[in-house]
Amino acid sequence: MTRMTEIFKGKCVGCPDGLFICMWMAKCDAGDCFRSHIGYKQRRGITCEKMMEKIGNDYKKYLKFEPEMEEIDRLQKYFERAIAILSTFKPNQLTFQHKPKIWKNTVFVKQKGKDYFYIRSKLDSLVSMFPAKGELSKSKFFLSGKISRLNVIMDIFCVLIFCVGIFLYAILYAFFVRVFNANNFLRAICCNRFLFQTFIF
Repeated sequence: MTRMTEIFKGKCVGCPDGLFICMWMAKCDAGDCFRSHIGYKQRRGITCEKMMEKIGNDYKKYLKFEPEMEEIDRLQKYFERAIAILSTFKPNQLTFQHKPKIWKNTVFVKQKGKDYFYIRSKLDSLVSMFPAKGELSKSKFFLSGKISRLNVIMDIFCVLIFCVGIFLYAILYAFFVRVFNANNFLRAICCNRFLFQTFIF
């Protein structure tokens, strides 16, 4: 694993749903002090009483939310985040239990038996672990969803072409105005426009 990757077990007193806890952690993850903020302990999970109370209250609300939906669809809709569940999480070896339809804003979770673990990592470090080939390769990932390097490159290229065009137009305009006086220059443009319209029509 890379140093930027951390794994948190979805465990908290007062909430028996490990996958819910992982999604809750992803939703509340807002900085480098996340571990101390939730009072996370390696075997005990979340120990901060304030966070435990919040999770318990959110879980009670969740139990009343769209109870007829399947669990994963229900969680994704409740938290407004996609879920990717992995059974294997090793460099260049990722095995998925569940893949989201859209990778945008995805929460990565590892499943081991009945336990779930929130994978806290920057997107770049996760993508670097994708195999070079296969169903979910680096290239396919970057060409799907909102992450598309090709689109970014094309946008930059179009902006550069536009700027170069403006620059060249300014140089040519200044050159003709300097060589010819302004009146003759404008008169020549009008004359050419008149001849062009006469020829066409």
